[in-house]
Amino acid sequence: MAPWIDIAGWTLLGPIYVAVKTTRGIWSKLSPLLKKLVPIYVTVITVMVIGAIAIMSHGAWPGRWRLWWGALLFFMSDVAVAQDLAAEDVTNRIWGLPCYYAGQLFIAWSLAAEN
Repeated sequence: MAPWIDIAGWTLLGPIYVAVKTTRGIWSKLSPLLKKLVPIYVTVITVMVIGAIAIMSHGAWPGRWRLWWGALLFFMSDVAVAQDLAAEDVTNRIWGLPCYYAGQLFIAWSLAAEN
């Protein structure tokens, strides 16, 4: 198993559960093309969160908490987009867009962390 998966440990089950549940919730609404692309995108975003968990929980990098928050917020913004696809509701955009922008800011801010 990859070392970062070992480092993330059981905490990787949370993002995997959310990713699978969200994907299953929107599957019937997807076009044939999106049924090919969504699993790839979901895998990439889920691996991003698991990698951030591994970095946050194991390592001395000063930006690890900011990276973790950024990855988590970005992941949650994608959940909001998926929920909006399943059932259009303005509340998904109300919380999803701030999560997206905050996530991007945290990821960028994590790169500015001093050693």
